[in-house]
Amino acid sequence: MSKLRILVVDDQYASKGAMQIEFHSKIDCNDIDFEFCQGQKIDGEQVVNDYNLIKQHVNLGWGATASNQWTVVLLDKQFDSKPMKSEDDSFGVEVYKKLKHDYPSLPIVMLTSHHEKHIPETLNAPYLSKDNINIYELTKVLIKHSSISVSQARALLGVSDAIVFESKAMLDVYLTSTQYAKSDNPILILGESGSGKELLAKYIHQKSLRSGSSYVPINMANITKELFEAEFFGYARGAYSGANKDTPGLVESANGGTLFLDEIGDLDVGIQAKLFRFIQEGKFRRLGETAERTVNCRILTATNLNLDNMVKEGTFREEFKNRINTLTITIPSLADRNSDIIPLAQYFLKKEMNAVGMMDVEFTYNALNYLKGYSFSGNVRQLENVIKRLVVKKSSNEVIKINDIDEALSSDSFRNALTNEPGLSDKANLNIIPERRSSTIVTLATLHEVIAGIDIEENDEALRGVVPRLQEAVDELLKRCLGAALKRVNPNNLDNLKLQPAIKYLYDAEVTGTYVKREYN
Repeated sequence: MSKLRILVVDDQYASKGAMQIEFHSKIDCNDIDFEFCQGQKIDGEQVVNDYNLIKQHVNLGWGATASNQWTVVLLDKQFDSKPMKSEDDSFGVEVYKKLKHDYPSLPIVMLTSHHEKHIPETLNAPYLSKDNINIYELTKVLIKHSSISVSQARALLGVSDAIVFESKAMLDVYLTSTQYAKSDNPILILGESGSGKELLAKYIHQKSLRSGSSYVPINMANITKELFEAEFFGYARGAYSGANKDTPGLVESANGGTLFLDEIGDLDVGIQAKLFRFIQEGKFRRLGETAERTVNCRILTATNLNLDNMVKEGTFREEFKNRINTLTITIPSLADRNSDIIPLAQYFLKKEMNAVGMMDVEFTYNALNYLKGYSFSGNVRQLENVIKRLVVKKSSNEVIKINDIDEALSSDSFRNALTNEPGLSDKANLNIIPERRSSTIVTLATLHEVIAGIDIEENDEALRGVVPRLQEAVDELLKRCLGAALKRVNPNNLDNLKLQPAIKYLYDAEVTGTYVKREYN
């Protein structure tokens, strides 16, 4: 990726090398080339502002003859050589108006200082504060006011190549995460199972002021109520039978760093009460000790469950929820960012080929589009497992076709699609119908409606004899397919099913013997 090219029009930055060094240190990004223009000239014994000098610099990176165009022009609002009498009187405002007239499509962002008034409303210009400028603020402005791509924005934020996305939705997630990372407030990460919550938590730690200290992830679904205090807070020698030495808990290993509590929604209500004070104050006691200890760590949590509903049901403490979600980030499902499916599939394919020493296995064009159109209820994790199955069954220099993908997807039957994935709790169990079977069900259900809507003329004896038999046959097929697909489904929870893909028609034969239409968005 070629570097971004940014022109800074500012009399102080351009004339003082020390200020340029300070500017570079604030941005701290190797993917940007900054060039500086003072916009002033010497006239006798005076320094005067000169718009033509600024135009000359702009022409170096704008227009049909410029090989490497300006990504944006950062324009100082006030120049020292002209005292500002009013908001509209500054030389920067004057230059902005002239540049917009001479270069209508040139992206321009104004630079202000804390002692200056805001940009005039009549100007309607975007601006950055020179006092608070950093890579996050600059990237946010560039995304909104220039034509940088998602890949360029990723590079500016320093997103690792191991975090794969090309969608604007995920860029927004990581932009927000970069902003939140600099604070010490607790962050709750929400998202469906397999959507990438732990990967995001690691990114937040790496971008935080605690990145030089430990990152400690804990899957709370794996900690039992009986062993919670001993595992989490540690224990003293003799605290219980078999406690032969003083042993620190998991939280102490996160001192100075970040503690990531995954699957927080699976935590027992009693444990939530014990954990609340630690998250609130950072204080705890080892099991068997009376003295308090203190740990200074940043708390990140994640869940795929609806905590608001759990609070209403009494299975999650409201004060605990309010403590962990000072800041909240929601990761969209893969279905809501399907433009990420192809780059993810290609990334996982390359990763798996390297793991097994395989070469030159590729997707066909149609196979990639087939993957993009598939509804991955298990999100990124399910897609990765599908790619693993594909690679295992291939040899070097082979291609992956639609039939191969169908075969790999077919093993994601019923609950295996999600509940056998590592790290999922019983509470996250979802009943999943394989896409092949669901497609058959949708087709049969549609055919049922078509047949039911056939108008038979009174004298058409042939059709009158065929339609009922056809209706009976379709009903029987529909009944059998749904019966097989819904074997493990609790009929009392039909409305809570997450079907794959969205199945709009259910045949509730056992309950009423009639055709029932339900829509799932």
